[in-house]
Amino acid sequence: MTHYYLGISLSSSLLKMVCLEKKGSRFNLIALKRYSITEYDTSTAAEKLKSWIQKTLPKDASITAVVALPESSIFLKELTLPRVKSADLDTSIFWEISTLAPIPAQEAVLQYQKIAETKQTITVATLVARDQAVDQLFTNFAKVGINLKAIEPTSLSFARITTTNLSKTTLLVSVDEDETNFIVLKNNAPVFSTSTSALLEKVTDTKQKLNLKTTASLATSAKQAVDFWQSKQEGKIEQVVITGDVLKYTGLASAIYKQTQIAAFLAKVKKPAKINHRDFPQSQINRFLIPYGAVTRLISKPNQKDINLFPKKELRSVQQTFKSNLATNRITNFIKLNIVFLIIFLGAQIGIQIWSKAIDNSLSQIKEQIQSHPGQNQIASINQANLTISHLNTLLSTQSDIGSDLNQIGQLTPTDILLTSVKYTKAVNPNWQIQGEGSRQDILVFYHKVVTDTSPNPITMPYTNFSQENENEFTINLNW
Repeated sequence: MTHYYLGISLSSSLLKMVCLEKKGSRFNLIALKRYSITEYDTSTAAEKLKSWIQKTLPKDASITAVVALPESSIFLKELTLPRVKSADLDTSIFWEISTLAPIPAQEAVLQYQKIAETKQTITVATLVARDQAVDQLFTNFAKVGINLKAIEPTSLSFARITTTNLSKTTLLVSVDEDETNFIVLKNNAPVFSTSTSALLEKVTDTKQKLNLKTTASLATSAKQAVDFWQSKQEGKIEQVVITGDVLKYTGLASAIYKQTQIAAFLAKVKKPAKINHRDFPQSQINRFLIPYGAVTRLISKPNQKDINLFPKKELRSVQQTFKSNLATNRITNFIKLNIVFLIIFLGAQIGIQIWSKAIDNSLSQIKEQIQSHPGQNQIASINQANLTISHLNTLLSTQSDIGSDLNQIGQLTPTDILLTSVKYTKAVNPNWQIQGEGSRQDILVFYHKVVTDTSPNPITMPYTNFSQENENEFTINLNW
């Protein structure tokens, strides 16, 4: 079975698709497609993709996809709340839905991304979609054999494929055939969007460019978007980044700069190392950056914090799968850590044996010196021999103690605790510093076992972070 990965961007009248074919540990870019649709008609979009799949891909193909939706189809808002524990943040934001979108809470899909934190407050970018709309999208794609893995805003897809620093407050201008979207990003998260129609000049059926009139109109719209957002929020737009499905931008960056006095430039493209796209010129790929960024989500390391506007029932399944995979990875990492301990221990034993042999040779040489040199030379050689033997005994005793301590630490550690560091320091008394992460309950169980099952004095836990139910960091010090 061959695996194929689709990145799809949907707007009110346009579907764009990027397709990767998996080849071993790498991926080949095999298609860049665009289709006209009407008013976010996901049923028509799915049928057009089905037709292409049937003509192009093998019958037993495994097809997964990520869909990017324009921010104009999502309710966006920047929200500042009193600082609460991470476990309580979801609830705090949920009760704000009535102020975030004009839809009932039970009909809303809510996602958020942290923007900033202080000691008293936390600021998030909230994204709300209609559950019925994304459920229909999910269902229509499933009917044609496309396994949808995520639904995300276009700005998140774009961020994966650009080298531009989007931690600055940015106005992203995405120019397409049917509309141009103006999206304000704060620390990589969308907080505001507006759109306008753009009359692009067609070069061919699939290529278009800006003319001077349209360029001037878009620059004016960018100025209006900047002025409106800055009048409603504290802070300033720091840069304007331009992307889109345009062959020639005809001075759009300089026109926006003249209108806004804000640095404006075309997006810089990141070339994913795992993807081979030699059959497609970079100029063509640049017109598909949104779906290209979307598809890279499928070949990147999963991150539970990534925004996913999935239908509620599907999102719960994704979260459960992620947690299950996380637990499996922790067990695997624990086993690997124990193997590392074993290798270190065996390496130390081999090192001692080599050193012991070297010392035996040294003792033989010293003995010969004693036998061949009278007086002070004999005394010096004897003293050196005694010192060497003393060091060897100390090392053997210390190595035995270290091995015993490591074995005891390994037996005390619960399987759900991920140890990230184990440090040994020889002072007046041996000191062990154990660092790791785990759930709040597992950390407390581990600490209790150390206190009750061992007799070091003292035992301390100088650092732990119980701000969430899982993935808390901790440090335990033991002085044997």
